[in-house]
Amino acid sequence: MRRTLTIALIAAVVPLMGAVHGPGPAFSMSADAHVPPGEVHHGELVAVFGDVVIEGTVTGEVVVIMGSLHVSGTVDNDVVSVLSRVTLTETARIDGEFVNVGWSVKRAAGSRIDGEIVNVNFMNLIPFAGEDGGWPALLRVLYLIKLAKLAALFVVVLLVAALVPRRVSNVAAAIPARWGWSILVGLLTWALFVIACCVLAITLIGIPLAIALGFVMLITKWLGLAAIFFLAGQTIGRNVLHRDLPHISCVLGGFLAFALLCLIPFLGTILTLGLNVVGIGMVILTRFGAEEPWGRGRAVASPDSEAGISVPPTPPPSPSTPANG
Repeated sequence: MRRTLTIALIAAVVPLMGAVHGPGPAFSMSADAHVPPGEVHHGELVAVFGDVVIEGTVTGEVVVIMGSLHVSGTVDNDVVSVLSRVTLTETARIDGEFVNVGWSVKRAAGSRIDGEIVNVNFMNLIPFAGEDGGWPALLRVLYLIKLAKLAALFVVVLLVAALVPRRVSNVAAAIPARWGWSILVGLLTWALFVIACCVLAITLIGIPLAIALGFVMLITKWLGLAAIFFLAGQTIGRNVLHRDLPHISCVLGGFLAFALLCLIPFLGTILTLGLNVVGIGMVILTRFGAEEPWGRGRAVASPDSEAGISVPPTPPPSPSTPANG
């Protein structure tokens, strides 16, 4: 089994080095492998992103990673399947161990496995993961994970926008004029955050501080993203709908536009990283939204207005009474 796991590791590295020629194990990358009836394949058979059909005999280990395996012949050694769809017909025979990680195995009643069986079919518990296995199924799982992350971000951003709407507006108001500085400050903040976490994680006492620092970084990112979504939704409302949307509606509209772009491969990742940097930098520049309140130019909000307390206007001075002649 140790040798089988070693072969599986080699299978993941060899495709990056190029094709393997000469005698020895057979490696294939994104290619199908077929052992016809009556033929004998001497040595190991390893496939990554490929379909393997064994109708004859394989004398070595068989390793299939993110592909499919159909066995109706004989394998004289171990079989390892990782995130692959496996089918064993009634004439299939495996003399060694059988390890399957991913989907469940379609095994006929007459099939025989002489060695130990390890079957971890956790992928069947994931909704909409499909039953075909391989690369398409893994992409579906990654897509579902991204949807779950977007849903969690949506809840958090709406909560931030509802709890501190004035600070979200203040940060959003500063973005058009200071987005260039926000990139520089955001990158510098990320670098300092990574260095601080590495330094704090060295000691046991510093680990809780690193965790607390990470939580502060999350809050900063969420506030920045809420401000960016607010500004995007407000822009959409004024330019497309030709009216000013309510605060929460602006955040919702901006998030929907972000979510649609985020689902595009590669572009979504770059967009997310860029918005995180800009959002964090802008929150730092505005002192967490403490300056430049929305709709009041560069004036600084008073403590009473920040707390939502209504301050009555100061009455004008009464005209002076003329002296009696």
